[in-house]
Amino acid sequence: MEECLQENFRSRLLELQQKRAELNSEYEVLKREAVDQCREIIEAFGLAAADLKLVQAKPSASRGCSKTKYRNPDDETKAWSGIGVSPGWFKSALQVGVAKEEMEIR
Repeated sequence: MEECLQENFRSRLLELQQKRAELNSEYEVLKREAVDQCREIIEAFGLAAADLKLVQAKPSASRGCSKTKYRNPDDETKAWSGIGVSPGWFKSALQVGVAKEEMEIR
């Protein structure tokens, strides 16, 4: 009896997996057709992504890159925006008596 139940589950599982594969395949075909139709319409009307409002909005100033606020007095190539965890060179400079105002970029 238990073997019969296991066999029923296995056969049902196999059947569902086959149906899933068929549906996935059918979905991909429909998706390709939809994309092709969209391309035809876009080309026919000479539309651009902006016309379709598909272009993502530009990030706000607060989300963009931060300006560099401090520069390492010993190594001009190292800088920090003043946001987030301060880098080791900044902490070290403060410990040896360099004021943060002296490292500010003006």
